[in-house]
Amino acid sequence: MGNWSRTKVLRLAKGFQGRAKNCYSLAIVRLHKSLQHAYRGRKLRRRIARRDWITRINSALSEQSVKYSCFIHGLNVYSNVALNRKVLAELAVNEPYSFRAVVNEVIEQAGIPRVELPPMSYEEAKVQGDIVNEIPKEEVKEPEFQPLRIRPGVTLSLIHISEPTRQAEISYAVFCLKKKKKKK
Repeated sequence: MGNWSRTKVLRLAKGFQGRAKNCYSLAIVRLHKSLQHAYRGRKLRRRIARRDWITRINSALSEQSVKYSCFIHGLNVYSNVALNRKVLAELAVNEPYSFRAVVNEVIEQAGIPRVELPPMSYEEAKVQGDIVNEIPKEEVKEPEFQPLRIRPGVTLSLIHISEPTRQAEISYAVFCLKKKKKKK
């Protein structure tokens, strides 16, 4: 940073608090530290994203009585399914039926045993703490949907329609708003 001009340093220090935004000697120190934080943050962002993917995959696998470590080992070593953790997490969250098909294929190819959990009654689950607070059926309300208002010059295009999920017998559609390009 020895060859940066004063104007470049002060331009990058815009938004800093106190004199660090307009005093060069303070700005250069704070800017150097902020660039260190930014560098470290870029590495942390990848680490945190991978951790979230693993958590999502693990929770989806536990519903199917499969251990995460056995599944990933079978996926990488024994199966011909070439999906990474990012795609698997996306499937687990948004496409549970597709994720189940992938899991079944990997289990079949790798010979992974399913972990059978003993059945638990409702009262046992409540005592164990799995059921924290119940919502009586009378209090559950259907969501109220507002009609979609679109500004003039914007089009609405359908991107994706999902299958009904296991939690609720509803499907959803994902739309994308696109602005019309103005002709010159």
